[in-house]
Formats: sequence, structure tokens, C-alpha cells
Amino acid sequence: MNSFEMAKNLFLDGLRHFQNQEFQDAEHSFLKSLELAPKRASTLNNLAATQIRLRKFDEAEKNLKLVIDINEKSIDLWLNLGVLCLERGQVTEAITFLERCIELDPHFILGWKLIA
Repeated sequence: MNSFEMAKNLFLDGLRHFQNQEFQDAEHSFLKSLELAPKRASTLNNLAATQIRLRKFDEAEKNLKLVIDINEKSIDLWLNLGVLCLERGQVTEAITFLERCIELDPHFILGWKLIA
């Protein structure tokens, strides 16, 4: 198995852990995946979402800023930034990020729900 396949398997393990609310294990899997395949927007986004659940807000923000450089049109990026701001009590900033989701996809229902 090559390093990309190993990174993919670790990423999938991270998703499974996240769905099972095993956030420490998810974070570990995503970090290991990034060691093998750095700068993967999907992995960084999921790592940040996990870190938000773990209340590691500064780390989540750092990883989301990396995603901006990789794929600024990622709806998940702007959603995660919005959720991060909501968790920090930064409602005005959160709305700005969630509006960006809706600009990218006007049918993105979760964005509309969170703004409401």
C-alpha cells in the first residue's frame, strides 16, 4: 500500500471516529493522514471540524486558514469558519462566513438554517 492509500485509509478512519463522536481518535487519524498527504483540503476541513468539537479553537482556525490557501471555494471551509465563530460567540463574523456558503451554493440549506 502506498502512502496516498494509507493516508486515505486514515482519513476514512477519522470520518468513522467523527461519526461515532470519538473526537480524540478522529483528530489523531486526521493528523496521521496529513503526515502522509499534507495540504489535503478535505482532511484539514475535517480535522478543523473535529478540533471545534474538542474546543481547540485556535488549532481549528489555523487549519482552516490553510484550507483558504488551498481551496477558497470550499463550502465546508466557510461552514466550519462560521461554526467556529458561533462557538466563540462571534455572531457577526459567523454570519459573514455562513453568507459566503450561500454565495457559493444558494441551495445550501444548513447555511440558511444557521443564519436563522
